[in-house]
Amino acid sequence: MKRVLFLVPLTFLTTVAFAQQAPQQAPQKVTMVAGWRLEYEYLKSRYTQTAEAMPAADYAYKPLPTLKTFAQVVGHDVNAQFRQCAMLQGVPNPKAANNFEKATTKTELIKGLSDSFALCDAAFAAATEQTLAQFVPQAMHGKAGKREEARGLILTEVIRHGSRGHSVMTLYLKLKGLNPPDPDRVY
Repeated sequence: MKRVLFLVPLTFLTTVAFAQQAPQQAPQKVTMVAGWRLEYEYLKSRYTQTAEAMPAADYAYKPLPTLKTFAQVVGHDVNAQFRQCAMLQGVPNPKAANNFEKATTKTELIKGLSDSFALCDAAFAAATEQTLAQFVPQAMHGKAGKREEARGLILTEVIRHGSRGHSVMTLYLKLKGLNPPDPDRVY
């Protein structure tokens, strides 16, 4: 009994001593822009890996006649990224005349995807906490000036829309019996 009573204060004192020695680190603060950039980089990596994982011959694959082909899913997202990221930068869509949803080859779509991510890279790099609430004209289906949206909302839409497309692509890969790239490898 005396040993137990002796060990309790000793354990307490040891714990207190170690607690005092360990420097307390302040928690890392992640701003809205920093968080979006992390999510965007993660999306870009996993989206690109998934697009590259589908064999070129299977870009015409669609699980049901009423669904888009894998190529159309990628093309749709390429179109959206060009439109959204051009809006964010206040420049005309450099690929407005191209409809990537009509592209059929893996090579053409991977190139378009890479180019659209390059445009979005610049848009995400230019974002600051101060510019998130700034309004920019929203161009829907080639009609500019119908409404304005906050830059932060458009940044969110780039990530949301791309993530949804990536989910569809992952499902198509699985239905073809292919394993999607491991997204945990990105970090």
